[in-house]
Formats: sequence, C-alpha cells, structure tokens
Amino acid sequence: MPVGSNSEDLGNVRIFRQYAARHAENWYRFALGVRGRAAKNGDIRLVTGYDKTKAWGMATFSNSTTQTNLAFRSKEGQTYVWDYSGMAEVRAGPDEKETERLQNGDPLQAGELYENQCLFVRSLNVTLQASVWEKLEAHLDGQAGNSQYHQTAHVSSSSPAMVRS
Repeated sequence: MPVGSNSEDLGNVRIFRQYAARHAENWYRFALGVRGRAAKNGDIRLVTGYDKTKAWGMATFSNSTTQTNLAFRSKEGQTYVWDYSGMAEVRAGPDEKETERLQNGDPLQAGELYENQCLFVRSLNVTLQASVWEKLEAHLDGQAGNSQYHQTAHVSSSSPAMVRS
C-alpha cells in the first residue's frame, strides 16, 4: 500500500454480539423468506471494522523458472503501477476511470484520490443453532406451520487474512 491505510473498529463489540444473538433468527427469516436470498447458516455478518486506503497493488506468481522482480511505483500523478520482469499477474487500483467517476466532473477534485479502497473487513459471523436452522428452513419450505421459535444464535468473530501487529 503506497500511501498507507486507515483502520476503523467498533469500540464495544460485546453490545453488538448481544444484539445479534437476540435478532439473528429474524434476520435469517427476512433474508430467506422476504428477500428470497439463498443464504446458508452463518452467511449473515455484522461488520465491526475495516481497513481502507487510497491506492493498492497486488501481484502473484507461481512456478516461475526465471527470477521475477517486482516494484510498485507512482505513475503520472497519484496512480500506481507495477514494474516487473518474469511471469506475474499484477493489479493496481483504483483505476483512472473509477477516480473520474467519483470526482463527477468537479474540477476542484481533479487528481484527488478517495480513501474508498477497502482491503479488509472484520465481522461478527451470525450462526443459528442447527435445530433452530432446521425449523426455520422447514417453515420456509412450507413443511411446518409453527412460527414460534426459540431465539438461539452463536456469534463468532472473523479477522482479516493478514494480521497486523
């Protein structure tokens, strides 16, 4: 990340865990029934934090028989590109067209990069107990007529693939 990044995290995740446990079943009922989504148990998440930056770059290479050299550099203004030799798949962002769309023709914002490139999110993953999930699925499939359930959910945390120290 050539210009660094900023992180934001909820200060009191405990309150959100409790809120999610209380309302999880209703959220799944809404997602599956009202919205018609094909969500699986554990698919609903509450975002508790994120890392954003103005610019990013990534590169991958594998099974290279020659040495691959990578260098991330600024290109005309505030955009970035990879210089590389050898076999590599490279990407950098945001691209110039995305930046132009965000500026919406405002000349005062020309050349400005927005911190809208999300690198990582942290979340609470909301999972219903198996018995509650099965009853909910059965009810939504029309196999059960009982709409009274016990609200029991498990809420776990997720972290980004990269751990910051």
